[in-house]
Amino acid sequence: MGNNGIGIQVPGSTQVIGNTVHGNHKDGILIDGELNIVDGNEVFDNTLLTFGSRAGINLRSATNNTIGNNIIRNNLIRNNLHWVIELRNGNTFNLFKGNIVNDNAAGGIVFAGGALEVWTETQILPKPSFS
Repeated sequence: MGNNGIGIQVPGSTQVIGNTVHGNHKDGILIDGELNIVDGNEVFDNTLLTFGSRAGINLRSATNNTIGNNIIRNNLIRNNLHWVIELRNGNTFNLFKGNIVNDNAAGGIVFAGGALEVWTETQILPKPSFS
């Protein structure tokens, strides 16, 4: 269930695995530490407000994190107000692998403020069109 803030805030050295994160007013998952694993989560319908940070997964000064990698199953990141993944302020050596991403209003991955050394094997799917 959603709340008025961030769905899950991850400070460091944490495994965030197998959660359903939806209906939050800000980021679905905010990572502001290092050595985290985020895998097998469904992150959707977050950021009901139209201001502030609004990503499915937001990394802020985060280093050496693994987002995806299909340890359990892929992360599913969809229907968030802005970006799938937002990288801000000194992020380095983060791996994005095996995520399933679609229907996020602003698109895929945004690099805002020093996001360096990012490896990605995430498939960003376009919004389906129906005739």
